[in-house]
Amino acid sequence: MPNNLNCRGWCPPTVIYLTLSLVSTAISLVTSHYHDDRYYQGQNKVLYTISHLVGIAIWTSLLYWLCSNCHITAAWMILLLPLILIFFFVIAVFSGGIRGKIVSDRQQGSLTRHVYYN
Repeated sequence: MPNNLNCRGWCPPTVIYLTLSLVSTAISLVTSHYHDDRYYQGQNKVLYTISHLVGIAIWTSLLYWLCSNCHITAAWMILLLPLILIFFFVIAVFSGGIRGKIVSDRQQGSLTRHVYYN
């Protein structure tokens, strides 16, 4: 078991997540003023803010718990999981788009083969 003296709850993933989430909430509150009043007359702004802050508290406490129990790698993985998923999604979309283009060209009969030798 790792040394508990080195395991602090406020490790970098926890601080990064909390900082970015609070900045995101503040920016959302400032920029949504016009859109909320124009489309929803401010009905959902309080509920949205409260639910956002509750979500931030839950994820921050999860990251804090992981870091206090010396699971810093797991905390980094949870913090970076959305970026990793987006990366794989973009790769899947672009590879599917490229494959779709090749199939489309083959059906039209305009696919030429290029053979490259090292």
